[in-house]
Amino acid sequence: MRVFVLALTVALVASSQISFEFVPGKIYEYEYETELMGGLPEEGLARAGVKVHSRVQISKDATPQTFILKLVDPKIFEYSGIWPKDRFTPATQLTSALAAQLMTPIKFEYASGAVRKVLAPAGVSSTVLNIYRGILNIFQLNIKNTLNVYELQEAGVHGMCKTHYVLRQDQKAERIFLSKSKDLNQCQSKIFKDMGMSHLEKCSGKAMKTASGINYIMKETPIGTQIMEAIVTELIEYSPFNILKGAAQMESKQNLTFLEVKSGHVEPLRVDYLHRGDLQYEFGSELLQSPIQLLRISNVEAQMVETLNHLVTYNVAKVHEDAPLKFIEFIQLLRVAKPENIEDLWQRFKTRPDHRHWILNAFPAMGTHFALKFLKEKFFADELTVFEAASSLMMSLHSVPVDEASMKLAEASRWRRLSGTSAAR
Repeated sequence: MRVFVLALTVALVASSQISFEFVPGKIYEYEYETELMGGLPEEGLARAGVKVHSRVQISKDATPQTFILKLVDPKIFEYSGIWPKDRFTPATQLTSALAAQLMTPIKFEYASGAVRKVLAPAGVSSTVLNIYRGILNIFQLNIKNTLNVYELQEAGVHGMCKTHYVLRQDQKAERIFLSKSKDLNQCQSKIFKDMGMSHLEKCSGKAMKTASGINYIMKETPIGTQIMEAIVTELIEYSPFNILKGAAQMESKQNLTFLEVKSGHVEPLRVDYLHRGDLQYEFGSELLQSPIQLLRISNVEAQMVETLNHLVTYNVAKVHEDAPLKFIEFIQLLRVAKPENIEDLWQRFKTRPDHRHWILNAFPAMGTHFALKFLKEKFFADELTVFEAASSLMMSLHSVPVDEASMKLAEASRWRRLSGTSAAR
């Protein structure tokens, strides 16, 4: 059986907990892979996913209780096809774009079985830092060697959640088996974000069910307890209605395999390392992305026109089966397009009723400051009717992030024109 090694030497201390011990002057190297897949559970349907493969190096820092973690030769793969017949393909452009951030060493403070702080240079984005948090979350252990089964509230990437531990020893095999599971619906402080229609009421039922689990295999060594295997699985199911064939799923997996221990030290960058929080997941603002299907973008101008024409052509007499997917693609293309590209698209198709209809329906779903500003300017330039403004412009106000920029766009005195005209109509 293949042995997955976390290769973290740990010592049982008087508090009956485990703390990680890395020998100074040594580099602990691992092979790491994480995979995230989303879609419906049935075979033969579209799924989207991303996979990261890399080597991981960890060494002790000069500061007490501080360690350095670095990714070596990271590669990103993407999945955008029919499951399970299609395969992951290399995302070379994304790997190149994020290479500098992915190979930037970070620091973390660890004490009494918990990751206290995560420190990284300012140039490391929240999205990339979350990849590091996923690795560090495996280190989060509260093992009590006097108990075989117990529960506690444990901090992690999801927040402070109810965690169930089961510990079993096999004296003959000289192994210790540990299972750690979390009910992510029972959290004191859960990390989540509502997106979309902020004016709608939340459903009182449990539309989302989430759980995660980690299986470890450990063994005793002369210098402590060593973790020999760590496999992480997390499953999120979302079902707003009573769906006949199941619910939409988001599944993530992690594997960390020991390679070697060698002499040396992982060198941090000679820049300021800022306190970037702890293990809790942080929502990045680098790119708005709909978690439905990854989209290959080679020529955004041409793809916008092609997708828009598809929506118009195939949704006249009745809605085409791929209309939702094409509409999401159109929104994604609008999000990454330059302002001049969107202006050209509007000027080209604003006099065509069917094209105009799809454009004005997609703009609010962009959820960006630019979309709100664009629609507002077109209304004040008499390029939108009152009805169009009331539907698209007002919907944009519900989708845009609530921040200072949005407030400035919404507080202009000329908004009175819209409300006054609407009242007259």
